[in-house]
Amino acid sequence: MPVSNYNKYELTDHAKQRISERLGITVKDMYRWTYRMLSEAVPIESTDTKSKV
Repeated sequence: MPVSNYNKYELTDHAKQRISERLGITVKDMYRWTYRMLSEAVPIESTDTKSKV
């Protein structure tokens, strides 16, 4: 199940900088890449079994 409403997310300037630095993705391709990643994301279930008090 992908992230819901992924197309409504906005990238911060810091996120854009880090994506560019770490992954070499240009600003031109950044939104397309990010939306593709969010639309294909798979949630990870928590294995935390501690009861909340």
